Amino acid sequence: MPEYPGGSEAMNSFIVDHLKYPTLAKDNNVEGKVIAQFVVTKTGDVTDIKILRDIGSGCGEEVMRVLKLMPKWIPGKNKRKTVDVYLTLPIEFTLAQ
Repeated sequence: MPEYPGGSEAMNSFIVDHLKYPTLAKDNNVEGKVIAQFVVTKTGDVTDIKILRDIGSGCGEEVMRVLKLMPKWIPGKNKRKTVDVYLTLPIEFTLAQ
C-alpha cells in the first residue's frame, strides 16, 4: 500500500493544518464525514480525486482542495513493482462546542 511521507500521523497533521471549515458550512452548522477517493500513482502523485460522499456547503470542495496540496506519497508496490493504488479517505468536519 502507498504511504504518506511520515506515516498516517503526519498525514492527519497535514490535513488539520490545511483544512479550512467552509464559512457556509459553519453558518449552517453542517457537520459530518466527507468520503474522498483518489489514486496514488506509480510516481507518488495524488490524482483522480473524487468525492464519494459529501455533506454539502462547500465541504467536499474543501477536501478536494487539500488533497491536491498533498506532497508526493511513497508509491504502493505489487510483487516489487510500483503500481497505481486507489485509496479511500474519510475526513470529519466537526464544529467546536
